[in-house]
Amino acid sequence: MKKVLFACLALLLLCVLTGWNLLGKSGKPANANTFKPAKLTANEEAILHASTDNSFLYQYRVDPNKYKSVRIWLEEYKYGKLVNNHLFELEEEAGKKGTIMFTASPVSENSKRYKVIEGIYTGKGNTTFNTFKTFPAAGDKDINAFSLSGVDSAESASGKKILGAIGFSKDDSAPAPPLHDFEDLKKHKKEIQSYATLLVVQCEFKNNKRSA
Repeated sequence: MKKVLFACLALLLLCVLTGWNLLGKSGKPANANTFKPAKLTANEEAILHASTDNSFLYQYRVDPNKYKSVRIWLEEYKYGKLVNNHLFELEEEAGKKGTIMFTASPVSENSKRYKVIEGIYTGKGNTTFNTFKTFPAAGDKDINAFSLSGVDSAESASGKKILGAIGFSKDDSAPAPPLHDFEDLKKHKKEIQSYATLLVVQCEFKNNKRSA
């Protein structure tokens, strides 16, 4: 439990620090409507690796007249079958800039019970969701996890984005699926059928205000 508390506090600190770094080196705002991986200092990287095993941390800057809100959610697949397309959905007013975070870490070594934390930190407000969930099902044995990021460099904020994926496989030698497999999971269903659980983290900037 102490490890979980440390993770929550450390990740909150990271989001605050990365929020401060949204200005360029000249002190002028970055280009509007951009989305990119958060740039971390060596100390921030150390905090992140000490607090979680699987994480995605991104920064954005948008025109608040064009994008009113931002939401993140998970799609959950079991052996290639979609079982939940809006797991842990979270939405917040976008503001002009912000930080988006998702992490999933085992509560103890070799545990299948994970602490899931996701957050949207903006000038308009901060929304955080955290819960515990067992990945994959309790009956599955010898499960190995992998994670990979879906956004490598600065991109336009338009459209839905795959922030990353976390997968659990019985074969520890099985390579992680290529990133393009996640862009159309129905088309690449065969490639992901061997994964006991596959979590695909997504986000979208919307031109309407967040739901009540």
